[in-house]
Amino acid sequence: MLRESHTTYFAKGSIAEVNLLGQHDSATVVKPCTLASALPFCTIASNASAAGESVPCYLLGQVPHPIPMKTAGAVTVGTMVYTAASGRIQSLPSAAGTYYMVGIALETASASGDTILVSSCIPQKIVVEQPI
Repeated sequence: MLRESHTTYFAKGSIAEVNLLGQHDSATVVKPCTLASALPFCTIASNASAAGESVPCYLLGQVPHPIPMKTAGAVTVGTMVYTAASGRIQSLPSAAGTYYMVGIALETASASGDTILVSSCIPQKIVVEQPI
């Protein structure tokens, strides 16, 4: 069920999964994030069968309600969540790299592919360094 606070963008191509983090391809075009280091701006709330199709998106940190997001693995309620590959979210990553914190988990996920509600924030870049 879509809430009224979504914004509509055009799909870059087909979008098979919903509740993935999305990134800009241009000012009016969205595509699912492919890398954990990609800067997301929204979650994509609907499928698209082809490029150019309108898809509703929830802007991160800009809507007054929790946003559903798809997980890359187990996530504990109350923890900060971060970008993961394939437009998903994860708990604080341990692998070295650049990530973005996108909110706080309001539910627990037990496996990859679970959809949980997240209180989103404007994405905040973090860099995890390799231990010496």
